[in-house]
Amino acid sequence: NAYLTRCQSVLQQGKPHNDVLLYWPVSDLWMSGGKREMRFSVHHSDWIEKTACGEVGRWLMRQGHPFDFVSDVQIGKTRCENGQLITEGGSIYRTILVPAAGFMKIETARRLIELAGSGATIVIWKNLPQSVPGWHQHAEREQELKTLLDGLNFVDGSATVGKGRILLGDELSVLMSQ
Repeated sequence: NAYLTRCQSVLQQGKPHNDVLLYWPVSDLWMSGGKREMRFSVHHSDWIEKTACGEVGRWLMRQGHPFDFVSDVQIGKTRCENGQLITEGGSIYRTILVPAAGFMKIETARRLIELAGSGATIVIWKNLPQSVPGWHQHAEREQELKTLLDGLNFVDGSATVGKGRILLGDELSVLMSQ
């Protein structure tokens, strides 16, 4: 136990050196329908492996791009300074990668655009989100998302936003090289 305590102490003091924050669009799972409770278990990991997020994660690992997953709440607490993304815990990243999210909270979409405006590079694989999760005031929130995303002017897969940019495309290798 003493050895484990020392190891944990050292690990908790360290900072990751990963370049990419991989957004996990959990709303896509919640909005996928079904009649049963969805459980996230390590023994049956289809909930991540059989999604666009899992596909991107496997590709990043094969290509040698270290990454950490990031949630809606964590994105809301992330800031951008000098083109670098800094999480609430002080870890530094180069980009947030959004993998083919069908649903996204308005707050998350707005925050990604704000981060780009502050100098961040946001990478979106395949498509912009099409809708918002949940049914409360769904039509109004969906229209707000559409208006927000329609304000992005993509030219050859890149939209300049303030000091940063948002990249959109189908080829991960091209997006990551940019």
